[in-house]
Amino acid sequence: PTAAWAGAADLHWAIKYGMPVLLAVLCVLGLIDNRISRRRYLSLRRAAVIVKKTSSVSGWVGVMCSSWAVTNWLASPAENHASFAMIIAMGALATAYCLSAIRFAAILNLVIGVVPISVLMLVTGRPAEVAAATSLLLATMILVRFILQGHTMLVDLLQLQRQTRDLAHTDPLTGLANRRALDERIAALLRKGEAAEPFRLALVDLDRFKPINDRYGHGFGDKLLRAVPVSVLGAGTGHNIRNWWTGGVYDLHDDIAPAAATAFGQAGIGVRDVDVACLYDPFTISVIMQ
Repeated sequence: PTAAWAGAADLHWAIKYGMPVLLAVLCVLGLIDNRISRRRYLSLRRAAVIVKKTSSVSGWVGVMCSSWAVTNWLASPAENHASFAMIIAMGALATAYCLSAIRFAAILNLVIGVVPISVLMLVTGRPAEVAAATSLLLATMILVRFILQGHTMLVDLLQLQRQTRDLAHTDPLTGLANRRALDERIAALLRKGEAAEPFRLALVDLDRFKPINDRYGHGFGDKLLRAVPVSVLGAGTGHNIRNWWTGGVYDLHDDIAPAAATAFGQAGIGVRDVDVACLYDPFTISVIMQ
């Protein structure tokens, strides 16, 4: 709003004072919306909406700021041109820095804010303004490079964070989700309360696993542990097996599917044969359905 004090004297009040006041109101509304949004759960869909909305709103705000600066430039004497260039340049650079996590929005604001005023300074032919415009454009290009590098580093950091999370939630032997992932998934389902879809939990115990492990060695036991989930998956449970925990498989069903009931039996305790490639005879597992 303080930019209104530097407005050209001959401009209409709606441009000289109205646009800065409108921009101030938009900034306050943006702060309120940001404060409310930060309290909500951020899903991928909401994140995409926020990125799109931020790019659109900041772009239009940049157009308003740039239009105000260009209009005042054209209506002011030459000795006042530098003040409008500084106002819009500092605003565009600061906005781009704040939006650096959203690459498109940051670069869009730089282009909208810096390019028009720089072109006006270059076409005047006055050495001081040409030099200032050149410096401003060079600073903008350097900032664009920093934004692109920062965006790449941010993506790499998020990918590393995701890999770390996957490692923390995955059993290294079988590649299935581990107990931590199971606990979090059950907690997420229970948080839905009555709106949660029905699910079943199956405890699969490997019969006579210790004697086999002692007889053939831990290497063979590990091979068996990897083979049993694959064999059970091929027995009709589809994609329902989700979690592996030491000594057995925890099977979390999205619904009570007929294929799962056929594969594991009805609710209760049951025993079924599983053909495992690393054994000559069928290997049995005990299943407890809850």
